[in-house]
Amino acid sequence: MKICSFNLLVYEIIVFLICLLSKSDIVHGRHCRSSIDALSSTAVKIEPIKTSRLSFDSLSAELHDGETLTFEFKTTSDSGILFYTTRRNDLYDVVSVVLRNGYLQYKIRCKTSHADLMVPGVLVNDGEWHTLVFARKQNKAFIKLDDKTHFRQYYVTCGGFTSVGFGGINPDHDGGSSSIDELKVQSGHFSGCIRNVNISTGIDAPPHYVTVSDCH
Repeated sequence: MKICSFNLLVYEIIVFLICLLSKSDIVHGRHCRSSIDALSSTAVKIEPIKTSRLSFDSLSAELHDGETLTFEFKTTSDSGILFYTTRRNDLYDVVSVVLRNGYLQYKIRCKTSHADLMVPGVLVNDGEWHTLVFARKQNKAFIKLDDKTHFRQYYVTCGGFTSVGFGGINPDHDGGSSSIDELKVQSGHFSGCIRNVNISTGIDAPPHYVTVSDCH
């Protein structure tokens, strides 16, 4: 019990320092209130702390036929979950983009399709801003990195996605499926900055921030 209490105290001190450095207020002892807004050019920094993440937990419509996810990011991390998408009440269906040795890897885990596709030639952990677009057209999906399209013809048989997470796994999803478990173990936590997130479906609630700060 004393060890758990000590770890919690250390965690809250770290959060306090993050909030202090970002000139933010602490909310409920563990979260920061700030003017940061991932939907704007005011970038959000996902910290190198296991719990730090950004998520859009309820999209207004499914991310499916004709819908797009667009955002900008910068990082110096070699690995980590840049983003992942899930379906409500079906956590097996997951599409994600992760960093692997500084390159992007596009991971598809649907019940009838399974693929790991590396985006070649572009190291993205250079500390510079990059733009990523994920789009679906019926059962075809592609990603576009800095205006170059990859995997336009690749099939994604998952149904429409209802949430998008950046940085790490939502604790509510932890252990929910073999796809989630694999993503967490193989890819780990992402640390870096996210801005100008645009999800064409719209969102039912504001972005959810946990232990993040301003990106300077």
